[in-house]
Amino acid sequence: MKKYTRSFNGGIVSPDMWGRIDDLKNNTGLAVCQNFIVLPQGPVHTRAGLRFVRETKNSAKRSRVIPFRFSSSQTVMCEFGEAYIRFHSFAATLLTPTSGVNAWDSGTSYIHGGIVTDEGETWYATEDVPADRKPEDNEYGAAPVVTATWELTSSGNASVPAGYEFVGTELPEEVDVGDKVAISRTTYEIVSESWTGGSSEATLGEIRVEETTVYDAYDGVSSSATAGYWFKMGEVYEIPSPYAEVDIPDIGYAQAGDVLTLTHPKYPVMELRRFGPTFWRLVESEFGSEEVAPTISSVAADTATDPSDTITYKYVATNVSEDQLQESVASGVKTASNQLFDTGATNTITFSAAGRRNVYKYSGGLYGYIGQTTETTLVDDNIAADVSRTPPENIDPFNTDYPRTVAYFEQRKVFAGTLAKPQNFWMTKTGTESNLDRSIPVRADDGISIKLADLESSTIRHAVPVGDLILFTDSAEWKVSSSDGGPITPSTVSVRPQSRIGANRVQPVVAAESIIYSAARGGHIRALGYDFEVSGYVSVDLSLRATHLFDYKTIEDMAYAKGPVPIVWAVSSDGQLLGLTYVPEQQVYAWHRHRTAGGTFESCAIIEEGNDSILYAIVRREIDGEVVRYVEAMASLYYSKVSEYVGLDSSISYSGAAEDTFTNLDHLEGEEVYALADGAVMGPYTVASGSVTIDQPAETVRVGKRITAEMTTLPLVAELEAYLNGTIVTIRDVTLRLYRSGRVFVGLDSDSITETKNRTVETYGEPPSLVSKEEEVLIQPNWDADGQVYIRAQDPLPVMITAHTVQFSTGG
Repeated sequence: MKKYTRSFNGGIVSPDMWGRIDDLKNNTGLAVCQNFIVLPQGPVHTRAGLRFVRETKNSAKRSRVIPFRFSSSQTVMCEFGEAYIRFHSFAATLLTPTSGVNAWDSGTSYIHGGIVTDEGETWYATEDVPADRKPEDNEYGAAPVVTATWELTSSGNASVPAGYEFVGTELPEEVDVGDKVAISRTTYEIVSESWTGGSSEATLGEIRVEETTVYDAYDGVSSSATAGYWFKMGEVYEIPSPYAEVDIPDIGYAQAGDVLTLTHPKYPVMELRRFGPTFWRLVESEFGSEEVAPTISSVAADTATDPSDTITYKYVATNVSEDQLQESVASGVKTASNQLFDTGATNTITFSAAGRRNVYKYSGGLYGYIGQTTETTLVDDNIAADVSRTPPENIDPFNTDYPRTVAYFEQRKVFAGTLAKPQNFWMTKTGTESNLDRSIPVRADDGISIKLADLESSTIRHAVPVGDLILFTDSAEWKVSSSDGGPITPSTVSVRPQSRIGANRVQPVVAAESIIYSAARGGHIRALGYDFEVSGYVSVDLSLRATHLFDYKTIEDMAYAKGPVPIVWAVSSDGQLLGLTYVPEQQVYAWHRHRTAGGTFESCAIIEEGNDSILYAIVRREIDGEVVRYVEAMASLYYSKVSEYVGLDSSISYSGAAEDTFTNLDHLEGEEVYALADGAVMGPYTVASGSVTIDQPAETVRVGKRITAEMTTLPLVAELEAYLNGTIVTIRDVTLRLYRSGRVFVGLDSDSITETKNRTVETYGEPPSLVSKEEEVLIQPNWDADGQVYIRAQDPLPVMITAHTVQFSTGG
């Protein structure tokens, strides 16, 4: 008898689901799918290898990768480690420029992000640097250069103050912080001895000078040439950051344009800004309007000829940006006495300079709008103040209490979940990055501040925009939308709970209009999407058919690759990399897991490079007896010829004149490696002194650690009357349908496998070609109850299995 399996896009199915023969995924699922990627069409394909990028700055400490996308074609992967950020792209690391950098000049000031050389070192300006701040004396992270000086604390004392030492008439040249001394000086006063004469005439008598000794007190105090202006750079371009190792996993981020906003409840909101390939800045966000309040020079009253009783008129003004999105807080108040109801009476408000500004007049307890001008004056001829439009008030809720998450929604920036207000979220004024200002009465474009009203006290962990804004707490999911169907305003914002699952600290991803997130408890990954039948968002467990990958574990990081294969990648707490091929419109939810020889995964992120979504990972390895951490990037599955394929981990690549010795392998010192040389598999070799010599010279070579890809089919069973259930079977041969594949090994288990014979018509000395055909493999038969088939691919060559057929016999 034969059984044909046409697809594997059910992915991994956990043993507790093997009895569910009614479940359609059991017809297309696998018991094991390791280092194979499930393709949406149904085949499985060996995953591409990991290219070695660079060792992290400090291998002893954990780090994390976070994507930076500044255009559709230009992306960078940021490596966040303790107190630094590095930048990688196309499996290469941004290096410090070695040309075009000026030497430091004592008479020159430098802008934040500027680079100079001084005494053989390259330095990065951590802020705007005044002139005469020498890098070696003002190093970032170093202790300030402290000096002590005398500071006058009191003068003219009649006696030496208590606690001070009298030292004579001169201050000592040597001074320590904390010294207290007093010196004396003489004062002189001219006094008259006597006066003679009457009131109409006076004669000055004797004049004398009176001398008095007084005492001045001085304290020894510190002053410093402020350290921190300059950060010493090495070969790799990097910038300093405030984040400690333990806090890096909890950094939240969102990007718009060239600004990546970073949040953490222990740190001020930071912005990573890119101005050029080697011109990056990390700056603290400033909350409030970008416009500065103007100055009203004067208010001149032009009264009527015969004025009525005058009153005091009060005015303030604000500066306004050209696009009208930014408005400053109010200026200082200027007044004038007049009676504008008199015919011809006016008040002329004059400004110190021309500019676009709004003018407000005090009326009924509020300052109401009376007009806008771009000139230096505005004339009030008894304009009625519109108190429904008042100047904004500055709102900065993050002065000492910082948000843990950030997002963008409906042209507003969203912050949420501070330590002091864990259930609050804030939205900026429309069209602004960090302006939370509000007016009284409230205006439609004002900043928004809301507290979730819930029976459970929970913390907002994530804010994710889809059709609505979804807030994830540690116990529930909430929808933020407009109550009237229009844009969100302070008066229309509506907040409603959707489900009661809760999310853990890992930032969710948006895939195919659903939000993929890790549950707060249980370790499972879920999808939250809109369901028209219930008119709300529904959370679905995506881990239900592969629970053994998630139970009693946690998800540590997550990323989403849009194409060419849409995959949600997740790093598990056990160091495995889990992949979910996710095409919900085709009912494809297929799990596959990935391991790397001698290493575990700690962080992952996706950036677009060319036409591919490329996975970057922090991989912890033990090399030559030491623990190291590497940045590694998964290669593309695309190749035009087999020699270009990357099927090895922590690998390096060479292309050029034929060579047989390859260096730059120090990161794999003492490790067993393999090579793919012009399409031929070679090895194993042991790396010594950072190099290996392969069997024969080649022009295109990949060298790295071998990847073993394994898959095991589910037990043989048919749904009809539970056919084959409870019987023993023996499998005599397996037929695989392969496409552009190298050799594979097939058997009933890993101990008894048979190799496929791929070589057909190649000339002696040439590597075997990839095959696209049905390959029949006779295997060592054995009677058992499951009838599972084990398949292994271990060469650094692509393997795609599109279907398989087993021929078996039954008994018992």
